[in-house]
Amino acid sequence: MPSYLSTIFGIDFFKNGSVNAASSLAQGLFGLLAAPLSNAIIARTSPHLCRSIVVRKTFQTVAMIGPAVCLCLVPAFGCNSTGVIVMLVGAMLLYGFFTGKSTIVINNNQ
Repeated sequence: MPSYLSTIFGIDFFKNGSVNAASSLAQGLFGLLAAPLSNAIIARTSPHLCRSIVVRKTFQTVAMIGPAVCLCLVPAFGCNSTGVIVMLVGAMLLYGFFTGKSTIVINNNQ
């Protein structure tokens, strides 16, 4: 991504680093939020209405299809660097939903 942004859009070194940091930060933040969010959705819905597997698979689907849609929209923005950057960061943000499929908890109370 840094090479693409510098070659195609002529983005300088510092802004390029900020964009790449923003994409990693977006994925990390949504990665931390997706598991508790999916657990909250499961806890608030009745088992007859929405099983946990449906919620988990929905989160996985968003995590796989969302970035694909964002990356497919990149050429539509042409030379608009702001639009391309928003799509690239958005793709990583949506990929963070992948952690909604499971929650890893270390249990010390055995």
